Amino acid sequence: MAAHGRVLAAGVPVADAPVRIVARSTHTGRWSLLGTVSTRSDGRFRLDVKPLEGARIKAEIVVSATLDAASSASRTVMVQPGLYGVQPAGSAPAVLGAEQVVVGSVYAQLAGRRVKLEALESGSWRTLVQAYVQRDGRFALRYTSGSADVRALRVVMPSGAGTVTAVSSTTSITTWAKGEQLGFSGAPCFGVRALLDSGCDARAGGLIAPTTDPERLRPQTGGAYSRECWQSDKEALVPVCTLGSSRADALRVAFIGDSHAAGYANSMRAEFTHWNWSVDAYLGVSCRWERVPLGHGCSDRYRQLSAAVLSGEYDAIVYTGVRHPFVDQPDEAAAVRDRYLAAWQPVLDAGIPLVVLGDFPYLPSGGVRCVTESAGAAPFDCAVPQSVGHRGWDPILDAAALAPEVRVVDVTRYYCADGTCPLIVGNAVVYRDQHHITGTYLATVSSKIMWELRRALR
Repeated sequence: MAAHGRVLAAGVPVADAPVRIVARSTHTGRWSLLGTVSTRSDGRFRLDVKPLEGARIKAEIVVSATLDAASSASRTVMVQPGLYGVQPAGSAPAVLGAEQVVVGSVYAQLAGRRVKLEALESGSWRTLVQAYVQRDGRFALRYTSGSADVRALRVVMPSGAGTVTAVSSTTSITTWAKGEQLGFSGAPCFGVRALLDSGCDARAGGLIAPTTDPERLRPQTGGAYSRECWQSDKEALVPVCTLGSSRADALRVAFIGDSHAAGYANSMRAEFTHWNWSVDAYLGVSCRWERVPLGHGCSDRYRQLSAAVLSGEYDAIVYTGVRHPFVDQPDEAAAVRDRYLAAWQPVLDAGIPLVVLGDFPYLPSGGVRCVTESAGAAPFDCAVPQSVGHRGWDPILDAAALAPEVRVVDVTRYYCADGTCPLIVGNAVVYRDQHHITGTYLATVSSKIMWELRRALR
């Protein structure tokens, strides 16, 4: 706005008179200087000012050797605050039971003012949550999606203290029942796609799916551990679970591993069908595909797996499992490596293609708490250094390095970038505990892993 006027002395214009524009805040009652300007030869002055809150504004001249003190009448100014950088903007997804974080900023002078997040539901706006502007002018409004009928969101700063109501642009909302459904939908910049596409902001505000509630996050497996496809007894034989294509010309694959393999296999069901793979999954806790002596607790499972992979039924074998994150146990990691090599060698000697997937990062103890305990938009900044996530050894990769015939898939780029492994990627929570991936994030990774496996088998 422009503050303007004219200075006269006995009806004569006063040139070069120093004029101050001051404002008395209707919020605090304190006077502040908005700016100074000198009059022109005709006594007129004009100064553009930007009051950030409601005030009574006046012009004044300070007493000097040639001028007496003077001031104009004051006038009340009402201000509409600007809401800047509100995200998400335009359109955004929501997931029932997941958190939604709307961030933005105003001028820092409005710190302490209240802002509200409103939802358009059944044709009317209702308040979801409110918060207060931080000292730096930023705000974060966070709530849990509970209704599929919400069509849009907007931020409102109510009127008060000399300001009129400010309303942001609306953001249209599409609500999904589950995070996995959104992940499989191919939504741009959701999940791993944000890590791979430089045009995406992997830490943008908005959705946090599937949840930050630790009690609900832990079981977010995407259905990976159904009884017909998973053995929870540490030493028992594993069930044979057939996934994917039923065509006679399908590629026959044995997919072997632990809970990490189970997460991949379950999320890749549609990929197996699409690419005409008939997959027998051999998935179970604890006992790995390692050669162990007769009488060992894992010997029965080893014999089961050994017989299966050498049965002549499979065109290829895929294996993955948990890394060995204990830096003070190099001898144990080396022993696991050697038992892998001994188990794999008959497959390699038979000329059967073997593809192994290196493991994803293993979080430090309590690492997930950054996501589950951080307030506002802070979870988007949760991350661990790649050096920490990859501490210790990965016996699978170590064994593969000693057997050139083994085909290796390195999955690091789907979890880390530039030496950092974020815990929320493209609005998807990556980990549900220290070393298991959420079904939501796996839904976005599954097609990438399938591409890697197909490339390894060319």
